[in-house]
Amino acid sequence: MDMDLDKVQGSKAETDCREEKENVIVQVKENTDIKHVNEEGIMEEKENEEKGECKEERRKELQNTRCTAVKCVCVEAVSGLRSMGERVLEGVEKVCEFWGRVVTGHPFIAIFITLMVVGACSLGLLNLKLEQRTSKLWYPQDSNIVKVDEWRSHHFPAQHRSHVLLWESEENVLTAVFVKRIFEARQQLLNVTFYNNGTALRFQDICLRVRSYVTPLPALSTYFNMSGVDAETQKASYCQQVEALPTVCYERSFLEVWNNDPEIIMNLTDEMVVRDINHNKVSPVFGLPIRFTDFFGGKEMDGNGQVVKARVTRHTLVTSIRRNVPTVDDLANNIAIDKASLSWEKAVLSEALAISSDTNFRLVPNIAISMWKESAASIFGDVPWLVTGWVVLIVYALITLGRPCATLVGICSVGLSVAVSYGLCSALFVPCGTVTYILPILLLGLGVDDMYVIVAAWEVASENGSRDLAWVGGRTLRMAGISIMFTSFTDAIAFLVGLSSRLPAISWFCGYAAVGIVSTLFLQSTLFLAALSLHHHYISPIFSVVLPSWMQRSTNIVQRVIKHYSMIIGRTGVTVGVTVVTLLLLGLGCWGASCLNIKYEPKWMLSRSSYLYNWFEIMEQYFPPTGYTGVVFFGGVNITTELPGLRSLVTDLYALPIITNVDAWFLQLEKTLEMRSNASWSVFEEASSLFLHSPEGSRYIHHIAYQGPLLCGHPILNISNFKLHFRIQMLTSNSEEQKAMTDIIKIVKEANITGYHSVYANGFHSWEMERHISSELKLQMITVISVVALMTVAMIGINTIALLVVGCVAAILLETSALMHVLGLTIDPITTIALILAGGLSVDYVAHIAHAYLATRGDRQTRAQAAVCKVGPPVLHACLSTFLAFVILAPSESHLFQVFFKVYSVVSLLGLLYSLIVLPCLLAGFGPQRLQPSSTQSTSPLCEASNTSLTHNTTDGEAQHDITHNTINTSNSSTRHTFTPDS
Repeated sequence: MDMDLDKVQGSKAETDCREEKENVIVQVKENTDIKHVNEEGIMEEKENEEKGECKEERRKELQNTRCTAVKCVCVEAVSGLRSMGERVLEGVEKVCEFWGRVVTGHPFIAIFITLMVVGACSLGLLNLKLEQRTSKLWYPQDSNIVKVDEWRSHHFPAQHRSHVLLWESEENVLTAVFVKRIFEARQQLLNVTFYNNGTALRFQDICLRVRSYVTPLPALSTYFNMSGVDAETQKASYCQQVEALPTVCYERSFLEVWNNDPEIIMNLTDEMVVRDINHNKVSPVFGLPIRFTDFFGGKEMDGNGQVVKARVTRHTLVTSIRRNVPTVDDLANNIAIDKASLSWEKAVLSEALAISSDTNFRLVPNIAISMWKESAASIFGDVPWLVTGWVVLIVYALITLGRPCATLVGICSVGLSVAVSYGLCSALFVPCGTVTYILPILLLGLGVDDMYVIVAAWEVASENGSRDLAWVGGRTLRMAGISIMFTSFTDAIAFLVGLSSRLPAISWFCGYAAVGIVSTLFLQSTLFLAALSLHHHYISPIFSVVLPSWMQRSTNIVQRVIKHYSMIIGRTGVTVGVTVVTLLLLGLGCWGASCLNIKYEPKWMLSRSSYLYNWFEIMEQYFPPTGYTGVVFFGGVNITTELPGLRSLVTDLYALPIITNVDAWFLQLEKTLEMRSNASWSVFEEASSLFLHSPEGSRYIHHIAYQGPLLCGHPILNISNFKLHFRIQMLTSNSEEQKAMTDIIKIVKEANITGYHSVYANGFHSWEMERHISSELKLQMITVISVVALMTVAMIGINTIALLVVGCVAAILLETSALMHVLGLTIDPITTIALILAGGLSVDYVAHIAHAYLATRGDRQTRAQAAVCKVGPPVLHACLSTFLAFVILAPSESHLFQVFFKVYSVVSLLGLLYSLIVLPCLLAGFGPQRLQPSSTQSTSPLCEASNTSLTHNTTDGEAQHDITHNTINTSNSSTRHTFTPDS
């Protein structure tokens, strides 16, 4: 009788709407034909117009009529969107039910075919390509920084590697005892022996060798300005003197002041150490001016301005890179090194760490290979914490799901989905970046969430005691399929849109994530569902006896707690309080997100307890940077004809307030040799050769790319590829850095010079990364929210539910960003990936509540309470399991795991807050009032069965909380009624 009455009311409502529309059309037609009334009416109208009354009335009437017509059209459009959502839901439900029947009806066949598909997809792992080079991961491949890197690696490949040692004392390094101990340790390091192809080698065999100008040379300008035969003779004599100079290994430390002589050093006193360090101004090793006090940090001065005490001193060793032998890629520094140099670096690093264990002083090394080794060790060193978190999550799932074998199959399905993702993407030649390693974290969270929803639906579907597992499986996937498909496809589409990212690391990760999410959905709805079927067919009778009673009651306890909590949802005071608190949180979220800074430092990728991280800390404390070194590269430039443009470029760079120095070798050449500015090309080539072999020009040797060997007195042919250096003052804010980079690039780009010219500075990598990371983060956040909005509208139409779902997801992301600022995080590559993943997880939490509300009948409060009762337990378990998995990472020392611990702990707690408290209360206060009958769809069986269960589970001593007042015939799945939401 109730259904007949509903149908009559529905037909009457449609008739009333049709009649109202016809009346509107008639009124519009009458207003349009008013011009054709008889002459008497026209005269009367003119009289009324003179009074200013009729015209105003007619205008208002016409306006109201048109507004009514527009309103009717808008209502029809919204109704059309709702109808589309209804048809989509109906189709998805039918497909899910069919798939569930097939899988649970033939579980062994389903498992076999699924494993075969997974195996075939995993074959793509044979084509797996790992990419760890920073320039290939975090910069658009068409950006200036990448282009400059490629040009530099081709025309100016790295020729040497620097290794910096820090010697630290708790008291004073300027003592004779400390100097002697450093010298002894130095000898140990220089005598480290390694073998290359059976040959024993030491530092002196692979070091960068330079000339020592201890023996004075005549001034070059004297020889160069001479002419005739005598000039050629004098130049030849000068080159002979240069060639006779000894070469020494390039090693810089305060020990140079005593020429690294053991006899002098072993007889030093404290007074002699202080005197020699302060008064000697020329290096006895290289014969070049030097200030030895610059080697010390934490200095204390006496009244005369002399350094009398210091805490730290630095020591630099430089090795050469051989190019005519097999090389190995140093991924951290993005350069290729020969195997001999790599062997020495490993050996000397091991020796340095052994020396650092001395209690009298501390040696903190930074060998060139250290960043490569320590960044990898930092991540893999904390893997046990990650594994512990996974174990905790698995144990929690085993306890709360109560089906150990099926649960383990579900966990293994996540691992298989990772293999499918890596295999398919590798088969499509998508490289695997370093951030892709964290994909299992996302898939594990989503997979466990799906498991909880499927198990909850299975329990509801099997409440009637049916032994037909195929029927139960079909009903289970019909009930749970909408929720898990909505969340999975929303996440997958969001990540697919992320493929358009200009940053390769994010683009590749989004591709792997999209495939992995769809794979997780497929495997959970096949392998896990089949495992559930087998569990209830073979294991359940035994398991119910063996399982401890407290484990059997755990699920019921959670359900009873959620049920009692749901009773307060919808009360006026609760709704008002939750709304106020939510608005306050949003306000604080806006404030915190606006304070979030953009900053990235390479040392963050290191463990905080590592020696290398400590090296960076000491350098910042005792040797703070004074600026950045920049380089302008030139290629294919005729230096004699382009000298005016080069001078103009130097002038323009000096004009920038942030530039403190420009060091151009060609200008120093003119100054040293007193050359004419209009010197010919041949003169310039010969002059360059002499200049680069002089004490003044030797430091510029690596500023030119040579076509052949550099020989004194022989002209340097075809000088076209060269560079000049400049210094940028220290900048304190991201805005200053971005402006400085933009201004410098603009000046170099607009220089009036023919040929290739581009600029690079050692701060540009970080600044360029920060600029692109910021824009990409904003783009990805907008993408996630937009996709959530579109998918929500497509599934449930335009209504209050869709608005609240999108608002909750946006609020979770906003408040997560704010708490990142509070927890000391900044926007960097790792936090960007973490926030993108957070968007995927946050959708899962709120979407299940929204779908449950949509599928329930009744008023606002009843539907909100039923939604919480129905999916509250699985959502609670999903949030808590994610929280437990990541809170275990709290003791980890790597930046990567610290970010994931902080971000995902926050996301899981905020997801719990918004899914079980904020969203239900807002739905109870502002959601759709009721569901109207429709003849095209059916009510969600999950809602009906769950509501019946809730009614039967109430005891006599409890207040009856009857959700629906409806009973269903569970034995006949074809008898259903459909309800669609009001706006």
